[in-house]
Amino acid sequence: MKELLRMDTDENLLAEFAAMIAKLLAFADREGEMPSLDSLAIAEKRFSQGGFTAHRGYFCPSAVYDFIADNADRGVLTDDADMADYIYSFSADGRLLLVENRELFGAADDFCREYLFYFGDEIYGLFFDAKGRLTAVSRETYRDEQLVEYCRTLCYDREEADLYLERCQYEGGRLEAATVYLGVAPDLGIYDECRYAFHHNEKGRVLGFTERRQVMGEEFVEEVVL
Repeated sequence: MKELLRMDTDENLLAEFAAMIAKLLAFADREGEMPSLDSLAIAEKRFSQGGFTAHRGYFCPSAVYDFIADNADRGVLTDDADMADYIYSFSADGRLLLVENRELFGAADDFCREYLFYFGDEIYGLFFDAKGRLTAVSRETYRDEQLVEYCRTLCYDREEADLYLERCQYEGGRLEAATVYLGVAPDLGIYDECRYAFHHNEKGRVLGFTERRQVMGEEFVEEVVL
């Protein structure tokens, strides 16, 4: 069932989005501080196949991707390094330090790289394409080891940098609600907003959700069963 409502863009939100993009781009200025691959204290490597639609593939940080994305696919872990699409490098204490992935439709040895940086409850990621160009910056914020905010900007052209943003709410250790903003362009005064209220069974498994999607000022309401 869908219900069409009417909503307007929020100028305060647009200003907040602009500030978030500016903060991510400011972190991108640390590009020159990238550690060399040889200097990373890598204790373990893991591999996965597939998952090209998800940021970081199998280890995508999103808390809602598996529920709301059409044809969601993180890929699968594999022991076959030669067939891997993603290579994950971990430190001795289990922190993900580097993600390398094959460039979709690129040559067999064309790998993109994302370096991760840890600051308390925040994790920043700097993503470089196979030619070594910085093309995306991300940030994850955790509270009590649960993801409460995840944002990412594509910055091929910094003047046109966009924003994807998730904000999540938990109760009793389970995901209860999330708001996702996408297509955010503060300079144009536009963004899409999706609000999700998740429904669980008695064991806490997500069975479905109520989606309220705002697109260009109009809101659609839909019940989704997984």
